[in-house]
Amino acid sequence: MFRLRWSLGLSLALLAAIFWLTTRERLTTWLSREAVVTVRVAPVKKLIAPITLRINGVLAPAQAIDVVSQLAGRITEVRFKVGEAVPAGAVVATIFPNEIAQRETDLGAEVGAARKDLQANENQLTATEKLATRTRELFEQDLIARRDAEQAESAAQTARAQVELTRARLAQQEAMLAQTKKIAQLRQMTAPISGVITRRLVEPGATIAPGSPVVSIARDGNVKFTGRVADDSAGKLRDGLTATVSIAELPQTKFDGVLTRVESRRDNGAVVTDIEIQINDAPLSIKTTIAGDALVRLDRSEEALLVPRTAINESGGKNYLFKIVDGRAAHQDVKLGAVEGDDVVIQQGISQTDVVILDNFKSLKPGARVRPLSAAPAQ
Repeated sequence: MFRLRWSLGLSLALLAAIFWLTTRERLTTWLSREAVVTVRVAPVKKLIAPITLRINGVLAPAQAIDVVSQLAGRITEVRFKVGEAVPAGAVVATIFPNEIAQRETDLGAEVGAARKDLQANENQLTATEKLATRTRELFEQDLIARRDAEQAESAAQTARAQVELTRARLAQQEAMLAQTKKIAQLRQMTAPISGVITRRLVEPGATIAPGSPVVSIARDGNVKFTGRVADDSAGKLRDGLTATVSIAELPQTKFDGVLTRVESRRDNGAVVTDIEIQINDAPLSIKTTIAGDALVRLDRSEEALLVPRTAINESGGKNYLFKIVDGRAAHQDVKLGAVEGDDVVIQQGISQTDVVILDNFKSLKPGARVRPLSAAPAQ
């Protein structure tokens, strides 16, 4: 009986050990199984297309004009904010010209004093002329000596000269006062053109010198794009090439323009090229500087590799996509070119044999195993 129990217990222990080992192996296999992400994919396409050069830069209002103060003094008012429309001739700012104001006050006091002097001299002239007339009559009647008559006439002539001198001085001071008042009218600065305020360079209370800019005004609808190219591709650029400019915040908004400036220079030993694209009649009002991209179409065509636009992702100002390598998702930085319908040209980062992933990016990580739903043959 004891042996039977011992044999039965041993058998049960052996069966339990076998079950545990088998279950543990299956459990380990199940736990170590990788998650597979199902994704839609598309092959890289190739076609002959015009060469395009993508340039990062900014859009800003073109033909901006600075409104400058012709006087020195303290800004008392700036009437428009950045982005506000302003008609031609409108007062945009005022200044209190300290020296001109003091000069106007001093000249006003001098003119007042000169007028009083003139009045006094004219009264003196009237009195001396009456005395000269009276003494002349007395002399003709032999009632006074000639010398007395001559002295009275000399006094009258001196009074006349003093009056003329005072009048001349008064006229000069009045002219100076009028000129000063005319200059003081420049304390109001007006808009030379109709447009929008793009910059407020000073605020009320600031003290400025003559010729200092106060605000900038640009014609609405005229926009320029400026950017910089720091590689060898800049040698392919020239004035007159057409370009399409887009805004990062509004990717569906496009601006057609023409390359109007290409200037190369050396910066720390490297050659950099500054470019400017003129855009007329922009479909969107640009009132401040906005980041954007320009696609400049060059004069020749070459083979281009394209992928659907839905494959492109952006992070930290860089573009990337996921492609399939040995059944896994591989992160790949890319350099974009022109947009062709629903596709975008890839200038750098892929080859014609690659297959790119189109969706389910939130579930993807570099190295994740993927299951493609479909992959049409490459064209």
